Amino acid sequence: MPQPIIDAHVHLDVATYGDVDRAFAALCQEREQTNISHCVVLALEQLGLDNRDLAHLAEGHDWIIPFMSLNPLEPDVVDQLKNLLGSYPYRGLKLHPRFQKFGLSDERVVGLVRSAAEHGLPVLIDSFPYYPDYYPEISPAAFHELARHAPEATIIIAHACAHRVIEAMFVAKANPNVYLDMSFSLLYFRGSSVIDDLVYVLRGLQGNKVLYGSDYPDRGLARSLELTLEVLEPYHLDKVIIDKFLHDNAASLYTIRA
Repeated sequence: MPQPIIDAHVHLDVATYGDVDRAFAALCQEREQTNISHCVVLALEQLGLDNRDLAHLAEGHDWIIPFMSLNPLEPDVVDQLKNLLGSYPYRGLKLHPRFQKFGLSDERVVGLVRSAAEHGLPVLIDSFPYYPDYYPEISPAAFHELARHAPEATIIIAHACAHRVIEAMFVAKANPNVYLDMSFSLLYFRGSSVIDDLVYVLRGLQGNKVLYGSDYPDRGLARSLELTLEVLEPYHLDKVIIDKFLHDNAASLYTIRA
């Protein structure tokens, strides 16, 4: 039996399927076609999945690792976090600076990240500049400063700072509380020199502190995994590095025994 894989970055395709339940059914069907044992499913209202809906879906599905999403600029955000945890055992917090229009140095962001840490929640933060705007508030240096201001928090840099992944590697090396999520970037930059950098980081960190993610529904779960392995194949990475990337790091971070 192939080793199980943990997909550490998943959304729901609500826009395509029209409602949350149909989008979730499609995700379940996709997962059944793979050896993915668990998915980190991220609430994000901009993509059609709010915290309450995610909690409803996660009930009875222990393969879901549910991450709530909050806007750190809202004045009662810490109370929101506590109230949500009182209603459902979320496993992490998702923040999106580009969508929510905040900088990582904002004291409200630091405060929310610290509050999440007090409740044992890792915090996954988007770092891809993308378009139509180049968002400067998500530089590797900004993540470094956030990690230093909240050393008790586990911070996951989603998309590994894209083309600045070498700098992100040094942030992860300098801060024991920082992990890199390579979702989207490994496929977005196919055919460019950034792939060499991403693989260099996998080797440079010896496979540690790096997480696999599909960023579904950007591509299907199976297709994303297939393309990821296709991108990595020419580099002949050690099996230990691949296993850490696809499963072991996330299993340790999220205390998954399967």
